[in-house]
Amino acid sequence: MASRRSRKWAVACQLSMFVLQVLVPVGLLGTIGRRDRFARASAAEALNLQLIWFGLFIGMAVATTGTTHSQLIGWLTIGAFTAILIYAWVCGVVGAKKAWRGEYWRYPINLRLVPGSVARNTDASAG
Repeated sequence: MASRRSRKWAVACQLSMFVLQVLVPVGLLGTIGRRDRFARASAAEALNLQLIWFGLFIGMAVATTGTTHSQLIGWLTIGAFTAILIYAWVCGVVGAKKAWRGEYWRYPINLRLVPGSVARNTDASAG
């Protein structure tokens, strides 16, 4: 099982979806994540989702700014943004719970842009 310190940092990365998005996982990857496999895997997984979330937020904001689209497109954009936000929050909470238990966990739907995330077949005893 991962050390208590390692689990605390992993939980912080998972919950950073609520505050200091991207900053906490990037900071952890550059410091503790270099020597702690569990914290690195959790930070990479959280950062991957946060980058997708941030990119979609910027993309939707740019796509809808200054346009004269119908209200339907505006509501669809808000709906998509809200659905992604809820998914990210749920993944952050579930990930924090798993991290506190010392379990490796991959988000069900996530693009792996940042290397360091755990392989699908890794269990909590490895590492």
